Amino acid sequence: MGSWSEGHPEAALKWYQRRYLTGQLASWLGNSAPKLLTPIYLGLGHSDPEAAFSSMVAIRDEEGFRYAVDGMAMALVGLGKSEQLLRRTGDLSSERQEVARGRVLKHWSRLSPDDAAAWLLRMKASGQRARLIRQVGLEWVIHAPESALPWLLENAPEENRADILREAIALWAQSEPNQAATWLRRLKPGPDTDQAIAALAQQIVHRDPEGAFSWASTIQSRVMREQTVSSVFAQWAIRQPRQAAQRLEQTNFPQEQVSRLRLLVA
Repeated sequence: MGSWSEGHPEAALKWYQRRYLTGQLASWLGNSAPKLLTPIYLGLGHSDPEAAFSSMVAIRDEEGFRYAVDGMAMALVGLGKSEQLLRRTGDLSSERQEVARGRVLKHWSRLSPDDAAAWLLRMKASGQRARLIRQVGLEWVIHAPESALPWLLENAPEENRADILREAIALWAQSEPNQAATWLRRLKPGPDTDQAIAALAQQIVHRDPEGAFSWASTIQSRVMREQTVSSVFAQWAIRQPRQAAQRLEQTNFPQEQVSRLRLLVA
């Protein structure tokens, strides 16, 4: 479907529309049928972006629109026309506008994150802008975390900053736990940092349980520290009960907490 759509997108769209309306696609593919619109609109976006946009706007079901706009976004971002497509999103309803902008910015941030981020910051402050900052920032973290994280910390809304930082550190630690830990040491202690430390500890516990335990022990908030320590220690105790028990005896935790944790290795 993909190669045919790119070479003959108009024919592919007509084929899709006929079989969608008769219910054939649903009987063949079930809920996956609208996914075919992504390669179709990738081809249409390359061949005639204006006609493709007009056709995409006419799609009635929201799931189909999401898949179509994903194909359009891939096509126009690849052609260097990200801003052109973003300007056209002003013609859409607020819900569709956010979907379309999110898809364009996602693909744009993979190719040119600085440009995508700069465009986003030119938007007026709004709930949509705040949600897109999170989306673009986390996508950027996957590819260039040391550039993305300072941008996120500077521009994410204060009320969401701790959650976004936690998600970002968890993403980074999946592939580069040591680099994420090194970067995290630069942050000032506080509630946001506590959230990030908890995310790091949970992410690395399977490969480095002692390191995860040590990180969890540095959380400033007593409640969060005890919760994270207990979670990490429980996972460690299942796999390496002797090592976990030995490390527990080296802590300066309150006796009540130590007693509860000992039950996990009894």
